[in-house]
Amino acid sequence: MTITLSRPVYRVEAFPSPRSRPGVEQARAQPSRLLLSRYEVVPFPGRDVLVQKLVDWMGGPEGPVSVRLVHGPGGQGKTRLAAFLAREHTAGAQSWQVWQARQPLPTATSP
Repeated sequence: MTITLSRPVYRVEAFPSPRSRPGVEQARAQPSRLLLSRYEVVPFPGRDVLVQKLVDWMGGPEGPVSVRLVHGPGGQGKTRLAAFLAREHTAGAQSWQVWQARQPLPTATSP
């Protein structure tokens, strides 16, 4: 066990449900908002091989607790992949819970 008084580098929290979509005026002012994964406006296409590997892992014999790290550069679709799996493949008898590790937002410091 390690005990530290410093702030954690990340926090673990439940994977969020899709948020309501931005309003028409917000979307017109900044159309790129429609691409944010939290709104799930754009469908998750392809990646059938990767999705099948993850679904097979979810149904595997690893035991009552199993963790899989999905990592890569920003903009590669990791959050969309997690949202797709959370929505499409976690219901039912397996009772999977989807969590995410997030870095805290930086805080402003005065010089």
